[in-house]
Amino acid sequence: MADEWRTARSGIRLRGDATAAAVSDDRGRRTRIPAVNGGDHAPTGDALRHSLECVRLAYERTLMAWLRTALSLIAIGFTIYKLFSYGLGARLDAGDLGPREFGMLMIGGGLATLVLGLLDQRRNLRRLRLQYGPLPYSSAGTTAGLIGLLGVVGLVAVILRQ
Repeated sequence: MADEWRTARSGIRLRGDATAAAVSDDRGRRTRIPAVNGGDHAPTGDALRHSLECVRLAYERTLMAWLRTALSLIAIGFTIYKLFSYGLGARLDAGDLGPREFGMLMIGGGLATLVLGLLDQRRNLRRLRLQYGPLPYSSAGTTAGLIGLLGVVGLVAVILRQ
């Protein structure tokens, strides 16, 4: 029942059924795109643009989830360092994981999460751009840069014991 064909522009395979079409790239990754009017063919024209916009916005929401997680890790790491470092210096042995070290780990984890989220976002959007042409600009990357700058400042402050 499923028809398979390649689009002339992108070289991707489209498979259609009664409820949705699946878009596969050359690596075999699949993205489900709703079929036009419940038919058994892949979307074209405005329906394809709408479906692509939905996929792009899903990638944006995913990046925002990465950003939320990164910001939480950075903020919690800096807060733990500041709150628990007062008065604990004399009570910790040299081998203990103190608030400074734990805060540095949390901030570093937040920065790593941010980088992984940005790499994922860029890879996904680059794949969409290669297949379907230009996409609207996203301000999520700028937000990620600002959060990254905040994380680096926090990490430097913890390293310098500020």
